[in-house]
Order: sequence, then C-alpha cells, then structure tokens
Amino acid sequence: MASLIYQVLWVRQLGLVFGNTLYSVSTVLAVFMAGLALGSYLFGRLADRTSNPLRLFALLEVGIGLYVLTIPLIFRGLMALQVFFFQQLPEGHASLTLIRIILCFLVLLFPTTLMGGTLPVIAKSYVRSERALGSGVGILYFINTLGAVLGSFLAGFALIPLIGVLAATLLAATVDLAIGVGFFILQRRLAGQEEFRVVQAAKPTSPPMKVKERKIQELAPYSRTLRLAVLGGFSLAGLASLSLEVSWTRVLTLVLGNSVYAFSLMLTAFLLGIAVGSSIAAKFIDRSKNPWRDFVLIEAFIGISVIVLNPVLGQLPSLLVGVFSSLQENFWALQTVLFLLSFLIMLVPTTLMGAAFPIAARIYTQDIKHLGTSVGRLYAGNTLGCMLGPLFTGFVIIPLIGIQRSIFLVALIYLAIAGAVFLLGPIRRPKFKGLATGALVIIAVVGSLVPTWDPVVLNSGVYIYASDYAPSDETTSISLREVITSSSYILFHKEGRQATVSVSDYIGGGRALQIDGKVDASNYNDLCTELLLGHLPMLLHPEPKTALIVGLGSGITLGAVTRYASLEKVVTVEIEPAVLEAAAYFARDNNNALDDSRLRMKVTDARNYILASTEQYDVITAEPSNPWVSGSSVLFTREHFELYRQRLSPDGIIAQWIHYYSMSPQDLKTVIATFTSVFPHATLWWTYYDLLLIGSQQELRIDLQALTAKLQQEEVRVDLERGGIKDSYGVLGHFLMEEQSVRSYSAGAPLHTDNHPILEFSAPKNLYKTGVGANLESMKPYIGSIFPLLINVADPQAESKIQQYVQARNNSIQALILWEQLDIEKALAETEAALVNNPSNIFMCEIRLEALLFFRQTQRAIDSMVESINAIPSYAPFYIKLGDIYAGLKQYNKAAELFGEALKFIPDNAFIYYRRGLTYLQLNNYAQAIADFQKCIELAPDTDLARQVQILM
Repeated sequence: MASLIYQVLWVRQLGLVFGNTLYSVSTVLAVFMAGLALGSYLFGRLADRTSNPLRLFALLEVGIGLYVLTIPLIFRGLMALQVFFFQQLPEGHASLTLIRIILCFLVLLFPTTLMGGTLPVIAKSYVRSERALGSGVGILYFINTLGAVLGSFLAGFALIPLIGVLAATLLAATVDLAIGVGFFILQRRLAGQEEFRVVQAAKPTSPPMKVKERKIQELAPYSRTLRLAVLGGFSLAGLASLSLEVSWTRVLTLVLGNSVYAFSLMLTAFLLGIAVGSSIAAKFIDRSKNPWRDFVLIEAFIGISVIVLNPVLGQLPSLLVGVFSSLQENFWALQTVLFLLSFLIMLVPTTLMGAAFPIAARIYTQDIKHLGTSVGRLYAGNTLGCMLGPLFTGFVIIPLIGIQRSIFLVALIYLAIAGAVFLLGPIRRPKFKGLATGALVIIAVVGSLVPTWDPVVLNSGVYIYASDYAPSDETTSISLREVITSSSYILFHKEGRQATVSVSDYIGGGRALQIDGKVDASNYNDLCTELLLGHLPMLLHPEPKTALIVGLGSGITLGAVTRYASLEKVVTVEIEPAVLEAAAYFARDNNNALDDSRLRMKVTDARNYILASTEQYDVITAEPSNPWVSGSSVLFTREHFELYRQRLSPDGIIAQWIHYYSMSPQDLKTVIATFTSVFPHATLWWTYYDLLLIGSQQELRIDLQALTAKLQQEEVRVDLERGGIKDSYGVLGHFLMEEQSVRSYSAGAPLHTDNHPILEFSAPKNLYKTGVGANLESMKPYIGSIFPLLINVADPQAESKIQQYVQARNNSIQALILWEQLDIEKALAETEAALVNNPSNIFMCEIRLEALLFFRQTQRAIDSMVESINAIPSYAPFYIKLGDIYAGLKQYNKAAELFGEALKFIPDNAFIYYRRGLTYLQLNNYAQAIADFQKCIELAPDTDLARQVQILM
C-alpha cells in the first residue's frame, strides 16, 4: 500500500521538479521500476542466505520509512540542483537530460531498492514448504497487489485532498515504520521455534495428512532452457502489461475523462484485476500437474482477451452516452459506475496477469532453498519489463503505429510468449507443436482484421458532452456517430505523446481544437477570450517588448500578441507537440503567428520551464487547460503564480485565464484568492463565459489616451474587431472588479497550493454543473468601477461612453443568469437592452437570435441578424445563421447570397459549400450546385459529409 502511495506522490512531486512531459514522467517511473528490480534481485539472493528473513523484512520496512521522512528535504535540494544545472548549461543541451536521469536515480535508488526486496524476502519467510510454494507466493502477491489497490485508491481519492501531499508522505512513512517495528517484535518472539524454520522438501516417513482431498504436486524438475524461457517470458510480460496499461489509459481517457479521479479509477481497476488473479491462482496451482501448460494457456488467453477487447474499446463512447447523461448530477454514483465499467473491461486480461506470477514462480523455483533467489529474479525481470513498457509505448509504438495497433502488438507479445514456452515444454506429442503454433498464428491474423477505431466516436468527448449527444424522442435511432457528423467533420487527428489532438470544422462555420475529446480552443465561442487574453495585457503595458505565453492552443492569443510593433520577442510554451500541428489549421485566425520571426517555441512543461528559466517578461499570458484536468491544476497553484512573479519585469503585467462555467463559486474564489495572494494588485475582467485576472507588481493605472492610440493601429484594431471590440471603450467594457473588490470577493477562500491541490480534487465534482448563473450572482455585489483606475482622460465624452458599455455589461450578465434559469422572455429583454448600448456584442446577438426563434418571431429574428451583420460585418457565423433562416423560408436566392458572403471569410468550410449547393439545387442551378458539391468533397474527403454529397451527385 505504502509503495503505491509513494509512487503516486513522488511522480507528482518530481513532476514539479523535472516537468510533467511524457519523457520526465516516464523517466521517474523507469527509475522507480529499476530500483524495484534491483532490490528484488539483490535481496532475493540475500533472503536465501539469511537465517531470519522476517528480521530482514523488518529492517527493509524501517529503512524505507526513515528515508521517506527525509524526502521533502531531498526534493527541495533536488529542485535547487535542477535549476542550477539548467542555468549553467545551454538550453536544450543533451547533458541536461542525462543530469535529470542521474539526479532522479540518486534520489529514488535507495528507497525503491528496499521496496523491491520486500516481496522475495517475505516470500522466503512465509513459504516453508515446496508443496505450498505456488499458493504461498500467490497469496503474498495477492496481498501485495491488494495493498497497491488500496494505496492507489487512497492517494487518488482521500489522502491528498484531505491532508495534503506532505502529510500523506509522512503517513505512508509512518505505516512502513510501524510495519517494520511490528515485524521486528514478531520475529523476536518466533525466534527459536521449530515451526518457524524453513522446511526442506523431503520424502515423508509417514503418509501426509489429507486436507479436503487436495492432492499437492511436487516441484517438477523442468529443464534449464524451459525455466529461462519462463523467466524471459514473464519479464517480457511485464513490458507488455505496462504497455497495455499506458495504451488503455490513453483510450479510456478519451471515454472517462482526464481528471485525477478518472486516472485513479483506471489504475485501481487494473491493479484489482491482478490481485484477483493471483488469489485465484493460489488456490489451484499447487495441485496442477503441468504448471508450464497453465502458464502457456494463461499467456495465450491474455493475448486473445486483449484482441477481443480491442474493438469494444472503440465503441465505449456510444455505450456510455446514457450513463454520463443520466448520472451527471450524482458525482459519486457516476464514479462508482465508471470504476465498475473499468474493472469489467480489464477483468479477464488483468486477472490472468495476476495468475501468471505464482505459476511462473512454481515453474522457475527448483527447490525451497533458492526460493528467495527465484522469486527475486522473476520479480526483477518482470519489473524491468515494467520499466521499459511505458518508454517503449509512449516514445516508440504509439507515435509510430497508434494506440489501437499498439494494443494489438501487445497481444502478439503475449501470444509469442505462450508459443515460445509451449515449444520448449515437455511435449509428448510433437505434432501438437505445429497445431498449437498454427492456432496462435490464425488468432493473430484474425485479430489483425479487427476494424480500426472510429476517431469521430472516440474524440466525441462523451465524458463532458454526453448531454449534447443524448438522444431525444425524435432521434432515438440515431447513432452517436450520426449525431456528431451531422454537424462536424474532422480535419486533423493525431495520437500525440501526451494526448490525442484533433481539429474539427462545424456546420455553424466554426473550427475547434480538441484535446482528448475536450474543446480547448476555437475561432468562435472562445474567440473573444483568446483575443483579449493577448491584447489586454499588451494594451495595458506602456511598451511591451517581451512576452511569455503559456499554452499555444489555436495560436489566436499568440497572434494577438504579435500585432504590436513594440514586441521584440515572444516565448510560447506548449507541452504537446501535436498541438503545434493542430494550430497550423488556425493560421488565418492566428495571423500566421507560428511563422513570426519573433516567436521562440518551447515544447516542454510550462511549470518546469518557468522554474528553471531566468528570463523576465513585460507580459505573461496564461491559458492552460481547465484546473479539473489532471496535470493542469499545478499551473494554478500559489507556488506557480510565485514563479510567474519572479519572471515578470518590475512594470510587467500578467493575464491569467480562468473559466467560471462548470465551476462552483467556492472553487472560483479559490483561484482568485490564490492569484491575489501573490499579485495583490489584481483586477478582474469578464469575457462572457470566462474571466481574466490581470496582475502586476504595482497598482494598475490605465492611460486612456495611450490605450486609444494603440487601438488606432490598424493591425490591433482589425484583430480586436473580430471579437466585437471596436474601440478603447469596448475594451474597458469588459472590466469587472478593481483590486479591493477582487480581494473582498475571494476573502476567506482556501488557497490552492502544491501541498494542498484542492482544485484538482474539487473541480471535477462540478464538471457537469454549469455554474454560470450562480457565479455571476455571487460576483454581482462586488462589481466595481473602472473610473478610479483611469488617467489621461482627454475625451470629454469618455465617462458617458464608458458608462454605456458598463450598462451593456450589466444587462449581459443579467441576460446570462436568466438564460440559464430558462426565463427566455426576460433574458431576451435584457439581451436587447445590452445590444442597445453595445450592438457588437457577439454573445448577446446570438442569444437574442435563439430567443426570437424560440418564440417563432421569424421576422424579428431576420431583422436582428441584419443588425448583427451591420455591427460586426466580418463575423461569418452571422451570415450562416441568417442564410439558414432564409433557406427555411424557401427564399433560396437570399440564402445562397448569404452563404456566399460567409465563404469570403471562411473559404475552407465544406458545410457552407454543401448548404449553398442545396440552395442552388432548389433554384435548379445544377451547374453551380455541382461545383459547390465538388468543392465540399475536396475540402472534406473521406468524411460522412463527402459521402452524403456523392449520393446527391
């Protein structure tokens, strides 16, 4: 139990030191496994030489506990060393990687070596008869794995959220010390007792007692070749099992989500299956006449079960739409169902994996004298395989052949292990070799014919968008794929190192970037936020020359920052390489920012880069993924904000994004309180469904004259107009709270820290609750005035103009609250009031349209869209929405004209060509319809939309 808690805690803490990239995490896990392997090998041999294995076990536990007590201090020193070497060597130097490996190895080698020795040592003490070797090892492995299950569950669900990382570490150390002391006392009491001594196998002088008619088999004298084959096969099975765990985790993340709870559920289910398997094997293995045959069958059935399971994984989103949509309101009920589902999915292969160890131990062990050595070698070989598995899978196999094929490759490894051990076994009928080999080959061939997973279904983000996909009474017969492809198609899809990344075009004219199925950036709903996140700190700083951007996403924020002539250098940090490829699909939206000569792209972990860097920046803008996403919450901790402060120049400005949808008021206050604990001079700005925290080293003063001058620069003005912001007053209209109001609003909220990462555990519980209305209501009493912040107000009409936008903001806030409450009539009134003062408010334009269509006021809806187009003529979705209305009224000429206007702004959206082609069909303009349909197929080949168009043609 304690060892798994250590693994969870140390991977987490070392991630803060070395980063949370695939390479860094894999290095930590590899070193952890290497230590376990070394310990099992060394102490397995030592166990055979000691006369008191229990005392050795007690010393191992005490040694682990004492060392772990010093771990917090060691990690602090490790962080200092990491920063020192990073600053002394050129960035990206190969020796930095080697230094990190060495440092990690030095820190983890001692405790993991001791941990690795515990199983073979306790096995030597517990198993005192050859006749009980298999059952004894099986029971110990069951208890050991069950402890790991408990450790995984406690670390992921209880210890860290309740008592914090440091206390959890000390508690686990205390458990090890208690176990060590307990066993030391126990071995002293048992010393000298006859029954405590190891019993050697010998011919009994009297008939053995019959116990429930169980016939115990003696250890078979297997050949050295077969025993080595089992050792090699079991070692390779370790690689295969961890490879499988990595691949399953990647695909289940697309289905179950990527919160800390989802990862804990998957790991717990995986380990529980292994525990069950070892328990079952313990009951029969000592009665088996042919353990080698059992080993062969188990390895073969693991491979077969993995092959059978592979197509099922691809259909999980379709199977779980109803589960997510019906249980979203009950978090713990949903987690229970998801755990049971994960357990059932993994049950057969993991149960067989657990059964393999005691069987392998019975085959490989020649006599009880060498039990410690045998168990130690087996466990060491398997653990070495486990060390290589994640590296092999994450760096080689998934990037080369993808997740589904990597799982199939693992199945082939298991089949190969079974075949090799079978061919080397004591087979009496040689013809069986050919038959068995042929059967395995046939199974492999059949498995290779399994249809590939559907990326449309797997990337649906069913864990977060299930309510959007849940069938209504009219669509009960429509599949999940049909629901998705009716409104979108995939442009780009890649299973990257850290996550699966895709880009999709939507029927409404938008384009979105998805990471593990979740939309993380877009050029429609997120546009205003992405633009202001870049523009606002650049506008508020007197003359920004350097900028740091955390999180690339679509690159729209980066593109906003590059609009300023004063900028000399911008560093962008992105952890997933595939996002860079995806961002290229937003080149028109991000102003081709990836080609900007001032850009320095860093593909690494942001926390680690900022920790080790010494550069300072005039502007920092941060938009990581949501804090409920596992791994992202560390970018919202107090310690991380302190790193930002160190990297910020004395007059620098930081813009920190935070969402307030799918978040409780308490969690929102925690984010703000944590930020203001580091940046007391903080103001809060509103972008309709998101918030921006603007922080600096001194009290914010906004030079209205300078702000207006910057907005007169054409590149800046044109870029902001895309988000419905036309002047400096439009920018100021997004202001929400000055620093005193910010502090008052978040007063008393607990802080999110590295030691107490409360958001990581609380935020997922609110994932399925919109939170928009509740959070807006909680903020309304604290909304402040921007006038005290303004200086150089040259325009005598400034106050009235600003007040106009302030009133529009207040009406917009009330409209969103009423909209969430489904009070459509009052929401419409507030929306129209907001648009009187700010007609270019994109969100209010869209809500007004939806409300008017809800009340079937078609002509008013048309008039409203005409007003919206006049206010923001470059926003293509407005043309599409109006074109849809005219098409519904059978006014096809107007519809075709509007779709054509939309194509001037987004000429690569296949849906618009498709819809205009349909209107031309209605107008009997077949030549133009065919041209549009052909363009549609050209833009979206090999999609359901293209196939639908081909049928029409």
